[in-house]
Amino acid sequence: MKISTGIEIEGKRLFILYEDKVSFRLATTCFRGIRSKFAGNFFQWGSFEDFVNDKCFDFVGELSLSVERTYKEYLTQEKKTRVGVVTLDFEQMVGWESTDDQENYNVDVLEEFHPNRRCTALRIKPEFTHIEAPKTSLMTVVYGICIENHNIIASILTIYPGEYVGPLHCTEGGDTVDITKRQGRVFFDWNHPGE
Repeated sequence: MKISTGIEIEGKRLFILYEDKVSFRLATTCFRGIRSKFAGNFFQWGSFEDFVNDKCFDFVGELSLSVERTYKEYLTQEKKTRVGVVTLDFEQMVGWESTDDQENYNVDVLEEFHPNRRCTALRIKPEFTHIEAPKTSLMTVVYGICIENHNIIASILTIYPGEYVGPLHCTEGGDTVDITKRQGRVFFDWNHPGE
């Protein structure tokens, strides 16, 4: 899905790209349908298309402000970052968090797990289903940017309800990173119930 925004940033036209592979992945985590009451899922929108077409919110306008900041950093920094992040607050609940503050949980309900090969974290033990993932009014959008034919392409990498937990890899060298230690957040399994 490619969205022509009609927005220009320093003379370059902005396009938003939402690739099929991202759509398929997020359909199993964050856009599982508005009746699927699970951690990391939106209940406000059933799909990214539903979200983009929601007339109550100007996603393109909000994202373009973040893309403009990321683009300017991209031009001025020695380390040319090509990834931007924006966390939007809808001021009404939109979904269930897939993470929460570590201080809210006793150590006996937590276990170590590996979100991927490059990081570890703590999560609520899956059998503790009475501890439900909290609702949130926040949405995090992570996107990459590139310049192509005098256009800026903002390619959505991931979208999820809740706070940004940072990259799921080590940014300071080394092989792996402990996300809970770095961010103070614990995770819920994708199949963990939401409140």
